[in-house]
Amino acid sequence: MLVRLRPTETASPPSSSNPSANSCSGCGGSARAGSNVFGTDRCTKCTGTGQNPQAQSLNVSIGCQVELHGLEGAHADKNGLRAQVVSWDSDKNKWQVTTPAGRSVLISEPFLRITAGPQVARGQAQAPGTIPSSLPEPSAWANGLSPSMQREWLVDCYRMRVDDDYAWGGGNLRGLYNVTAGGGGSVAQDFFLFCKLAVRKAVIPPNWDWAAFLVTAEDLLRYAFEKEDAQEKYGSENVFNAAMGGRSLRYTAEMVYGSSCMAMEESDAAQELEDTIERSFNNERVFDDVGGVVAWRAVGLGPRERVGRQKGGGKASGKGSKGALTPCRFWQAGYCTKGEQCRFSHAGPKGQLPVCRYWQVGTCTKGASCQFGHV
Repeated sequence: MLVRLRPTETASPPSSSNPSANSCSGCGGSARAGSNVFGTDRCTKCTGTGQNPQAQSLNVSIGCQVELHGLEGAHADKNGLRAQVVSWDSDKNKWQVTTPAGRSVLISEPFLRITAGPQVARGQAQAPGTIPSSLPEPSAWANGLSPSMQREWLVDCYRMRVDDDYAWGGGNLRGLYNVTAGGGGSVAQDFFLFCKLAVRKAVIPPNWDWAAFLVTAEDLLRYAFEKEDAQEKYGSENVFNAAMGGRSLRYTAEMVYGSSCMAMEESDAAQELEDTIERSFNNERVFDDVGGVVAWRAVGLGPRERVGRQKGGGKASGKGSKGALTPCRFWQAGYCTKGEQCRFSHAGPKGQLPVCRYWQVGTCTKGASCQFGHV
């Protein structure tokens, strides 16, 4: 859920016997709500627009570490909360910040105090999904990992984003979660979208072995992967790690998709590419920049190879066709990731849906409408 803090109106400053005490040092006007938010006597207008030449070097920008302060009323308990600036919302005229707990907040600049990070004028701030100069390159996550661990880590990056979109994105189901909930779709196509975006955003390191990567993916994509799994497997998982020279599955996924899992909507680039994939997934050429269609077909994640009709006019028996006799054990368990491309039979009743992890701990709020099992 995207939480929008709406600071209450700030009362007028107390009167002073010295008229200049309540004057803005930038424009000479009355220094009201913005007074002293940066330890100076500039008003909010000057602080935001940079009328004071010295103000621009102090303005918040993407990548800054900040602390919330100056909030009143119902939001006073947020004062002192540490966060990182991730984007500028020009429509709301507010900064989007992310807390260490993963919560996204929209908040006005006067209520942010810079604690670390780049300090540039707002006009120089990068668009969402781009990298401030102080942050690592998109493919820096691969540094220090063996090739086999790189492949596994990137698959985990995708898998955790699938879970994040459900847990933090308002119940947004994609990939494995959408398929197992009976919502249709294709795990292969959803993962293909991730890979195509990763190439476009330069997240894939040099000399990438796509064939080996897809073998790893085929083995892991049928299983869910939560933040707790990441912490157990890698020791830590924090979106701020990247700003401190480390790696973060969640941060890298934000770079790939161009949006936070809490943004409640896809970036324009991701949406446009997803629409293209829906129309062109059977076109072999769209696989050229992600290892080629042969590598994808080799692990059952690519489109079915076109074949002629069999004698009698019937279609050739292919993956997922009714002609397959051997039952799919993943379908029977309720979580086959290959859909119509599975070469085993999906005949008979589907297995139980995955158990809702929120129901297990008594916190699911969806009741009978939950798309996961409450058994």
